Amino acid sequence: MGNREDEEKSREESYYNVSAEDHLEDYSGYMDGYDYTKSPGYDDYFGDEDKEPDGQEAVEEEPLHDEAPQRPRKKHRKKHYFLRFCIAAALIAGVSAFLLSSYFSIDSVKVTGAEHFSSSRIVKMSGVKQGENIFVRGLIHRSGIKSSIKKSTYIKTVDVSMKLPNKIVISVTERKPIAAILIGKRYTIIDKTGFVIDKLKKPHKYTMLQGLKVKNAQPGEIISVQHESVLDDTLTLLELMDKRDLYFKKIVMGDRTVKAYIYDKLELCGTPDNIIKHIKNGDIEKVLYDLYKKKVKKGTISVGADKYFSYSPKIK
Repeated sequence: MGNREDEEKSREESYYNVSAEDHLEDYSGYMDGYDYTKSPGYDDYFGDEDKEPDGQEAVEEEPLHDEAPQRPRKKHRKKHYFLRFCIAAALIAGVSAFLLSSYFSIDSVKVTGAEHFSSSRIVKMSGVKQGENIFVRGLIHRSGIKSSIKKSTYIKTVDVSMKLPNKIVISVTERKPIAAILIGKRYTIIDKTGFVIDKLKKPHKYTMLQGLKVKNAQPGEIISVQHESVLDDTLTLLELMDKRDLYFKKIVMGDRTVKAYIYDKLELCGTPDNIIKHIKNGDIEKVLYDLYKKKVKKGTISVGADKYFSYSPKIK
């Protein structure tokens, strides 16, 4: 019994006293040619993750939280902003240089519609000079040209246009002086609307107005009088006179009657309504033409209602 125990103890000591390399030599070639894929449990551990056991279908796992669908990313092209800026700047500079070149320098200014002023006077008032760029003057400074010309009370409207490549056209509409009122030592000149155009030392050949009690007569404004109805009748007579191509040398406005002088000693007398009515229908023109043929230049023509006219060689 004791010999067996000693023998086993001796084997155990000899086994543990052998080096690790000696143990490996004992197993060398032991697993050569072994197919690990056929080992039990290989498929369970290393098999296809998506493959389920026989008889079962793969179950798609649901996300724990609702996830927003991701938008497809757009492919942004690289934008050459600096290059585009340089091209645009070059184009603008080129166009500007062309428009400001001597090709568009003003060489003439045409004026239309001027009667009271000469064309050269209008050009001087405008401030436009030869050699200036037509776009600078005709576009940028157009309002300045208009304002400069309209400083004159004789000018009613102004229009400035360009005739490329180098001509400026200035079209004006003038106010037509038609009557004069002596106030103090000067004559206030008005048009047919009562607009005060100027104050002169002489009345020239404008129709002289008398009988108006003037309150204010500043150039550039409508004349103001004490009785507006009398002014209205006066302006109506002036407008008809201009429209009918008649000429009254003088108009004297009274409280109820009007005296319109064709010559210094030939007068037309009647109420404002009757005279206005017979000028409109042409009767007064016929009467004046008959007297003209007879060379009558003195007397009084009385105008009544219903085409009533009477002539007297005496002056009232």
